[in-house]
Amino acid sequence: MSTVLSTYLWISLALLIPFMHGISSAQQKNDSMIVLRHAVNNPMSYAYSVKSMVSQSLGEIIEFNARTTASTEMQLSTKKDTHIEYTYSYMPGTVTLSGLSIAGIPDTTFTSQGPLVPSVKEVVSTKGNVIKRIGSEQNANIPGRSEQLMQSLTQGARYFLLEFPKDPVRIGTTWNIQKSDTIGTQTQDGKSNIVLHTELDCKVIRTSLVNGIRNAFIECGSNALGFSGTIEQQGINMTIDGEGSAKGTYAIDLETGLPINATLLMEYELRMAATGQEQILVPVQMTMETMYSRLRSMTMPNKSQQSIPGKRP
Repeated sequence: MSTVLSTYLWISLALLIPFMHGISSAQQKNDSMIVLRHAVNNPMSYAYSVKSMVSQSLGEIIEFNARTTASTEMQLSTKKDTHIEYTYSYMPGTVTLSGLSIAGIPDTTFTSQGPLVPSVKEVVSTKGNVIKRIGSEQNANIPGRSEQLMQSLTQGARYFLLEFPKDPVRIGTTWNIQKSDTIGTQTQDGKSNIVLHTELDCKVIRTSLVNGIRNAFIECGSNALGFSGTIEQQGINMTIDGEGSAKGTYAIDLETGLPINATLLMEYELRMAATGQEQILVPVQMTMETMYSRLRSMTMPNKSQQSIPGKRP
């Protein structure tokens, strides 16, 4: 009887020990430190698909619900000098306008003559703080009252990179990001100049290994968005201000700090006022959503190792 009991206990322990080891390993994995940083080992080029959607409705007096969508591709090149340099270049994109018949614009889809968003270079610290931004944010090639769409794409680009905390984190750790940024856009029919005040709370949800890449999944949210500025459309000048909220989800490549996928949703309650002879104040509800998905990546050639024609390497 004792032999049977001891055998039973041995089998039970043999089954229980790996199980307990698995729990211990899982706990250790959850408690392990995660280093969030931006890093460039070799000059790289990344391609992302970018989709942006803007929905807006005016106040109770006017029946107006409009939706604008855009689809384009962004090329991101990276290199390391004293700091990290990221250069964003955009391809011509497809734009769809709907619900703008009240403004005399029929539902239509067209391909832009040039990039939807001008090329921009950012000099960034390893924690994602922008040290310097270089490049024009004016683009007069986009027709058809698309300032809101340009704002959505440009705002999304400003939140494409996350700012990381100074110290390593664990799963469930939260940190706060505060930004104040001015975004200017221009189309054939007008221009806008918007100041954004943003406060985001971010949290690491989990980590995983996907296609050989170790990812950190991060969620961000805010109920403290400030929105103010001016808009000019076909000679009409308007001021705009309001408040909003934001939600973001990111899958971050832990080796580089760059997103594999990212989605940012912003919702605003705005007040738009014409400043001409006819004074009018219109409440506006606006939703902006921008989505990024990495398509491919490749190592850039090292120019210092390229041979010069007519000379021996």
